[in-house]
Amino acid sequence: MNQLKSTWLVTFVVALIVSIVLLCLVEADKLKGFEGTLVAVNVGVAIFAINFSFIGYQLSVYRHLYRGVSTNQTLASVGVLFLGILPYLVMGFSTRYAPVVALAVLPLLACSSLALLALAKRETSGEVILARMVSPKNVLAFLADFAEKVDKDAEALKKISLSKPGDMPMHEWDWKLSPRTETDDPFDTLAAIGTVAVKNDDLITFEKCVETGLRRMDQAIFYGLETQRKSISLVHRIRQHSENALWRLWISVRESDKGGAFAKKLQDLLARYVITKADKSKECSDEAFFAL
Repeated sequence: MNQLKSTWLVTFVVALIVSIVLLCLVEADKLKGFEGTLVAVNVGVAIFAINFSFIGYQLSVYRHLYRGVSTNQTLASVGVLFLGILPYLVMGFSTRYAPVVALAVLPLLACSSLALLALAKRETSGEVILARMVSPKNVLAFLADFAEKVDKDAEALKKISLSKPGDMPMHEWDWKLSPRTETDDPFDTLAAIGTVAVKNDDLITFEKCVETGLRRMDQAIFYGLETQRKSISLVHRIRQHSENALWRLWISVRESDKGGAFAKKLQDLLARYVITKADKSKECSDEAFFAL
């Protein structure tokens, strides 16, 4: 990643130097008669670059997981569009120097257009969506909402309880209806990203999903134990909800993994997780047994 950033930085610097050289050395009189062509080329390059970047969003296999264009993509598109129309702005003050500016801006505009396409590919990748939507901050916000809704649902469901404790079926002891939350569920998002990754042979994103899922499960369990000590039932609900996302990843692997690569990766990651727990003397914890 650092090497890629360095490559783009060098490319931008070179394009900027070329643009400055052209701006300083090109004589306006030599471009007389090409004003409209040069200005139109800049605008055309900018528009095509922005359109192709949006096509990248439409072609992404993870397109149903994001609600709109990211802020980074929007700002970058505005920047490319500004470079495209800059000669028009200059033309409002001096028609003589507008083609010089158009020619000088063209190398920088071409580089920016390529960068915009690369940014679109990055913004629609499963790894970026995972990092953005399943962040620790989003998980904490969801858990707070989840805990509040569980308390409200408990009171409402008591009035319509279908089974008395004495004759309640065994499955009802361990299963509870999930509450409706006003905050997006990052655990559902994680499971959805992992499912798409398995179906599209995206092993790198799947690995990130499992690692992130295990970390967020630990975060959820810690939140439950530290902030909800008064309700053992609520702690269990939080633990069960976070574990469910990892169960869904396993189901996706079982149903869609034909070559066995995802099953092997999941096995290795869970084994490493258990070893990490053992190193902290937590090999007998519920989450360690869940991973086993």
